[in-house]
Amino acid sequence: MNLSVKRLLQLAAATTLVTAFAIAFIDAPMARLLDRQLDPVVGDAMLWVIDWPALFWLHKWGSLFVLGVIVLGLLISPRHRHYGPQLLALVALHVGCRLLVNEMKGLSGRVRPSEWLKTDGSHMFWFDRSSAVAFPSGHTTQFASIFLPLATFFALPRWATYMCVVVPFVVGLARILQNAHFVSDVTGAVAVCAALTAAAKSLGAWAHPWLSARLTKNPR
Repeated sequence: MNLSVKRLLQLAAATTLVTAFAIAFIDAPMARLLDRQLDPVVGDAMLWVIDWPALFWLHKWGSLFVLGVIVLGLLISPRHRHYGPQLLALVALHVGCRLLVNEMKGLSGRVRPSEWLKTDGSHMFWFDRSSAVAFPSGHTTQFASIFLPLATFFALPRWATYMCVVVPFVVGLARILQNAHFVSDVTGAVAVCAALTAAAKSLGAWAHPWLSARLTKNPR
């Protein structure tokens, strides 16, 4: 089983709607509730388990190094070399999603919940575009840009496909529990990654027969 373009677009649409709703009605009260009721150590522990193998604790692009090593190892192996196009698409999407999200962070100028709670609470966006970079969530993007393409370009067991969708939300939940991100930061990141993955799969489906037809066309 893998994620179809239709499923990816449904996920992108659903998370976009949740993002808009959360910005209007959920983000502020959730941040205040978590600030009063929860110890961020829960989120810290969850994120430590997730961050360690991805080397995110070492550098924000640590996951690209890990992914590159894995992909290179698979491409060297004759048994897995035929997965080359899918593997390269996965790496390209990981980089593309993260670059786009980094640009969106600078444009949105959104403060983190912990920062917002220290202000007068008058606004969350366009606060300081040089340092306020909460929207969308970088941690969520880091994992969504790997696991959504993985579930899209490779045939996985049904449970593994579902897990690939769940993992980015678990990462986002950890960041929410830390009060490092609003709910909409997480769902916004998933929406971006799902939309770009759907676009990449659609482009690949169109490009493959187009290239095949031209490469096999008899010269006049």
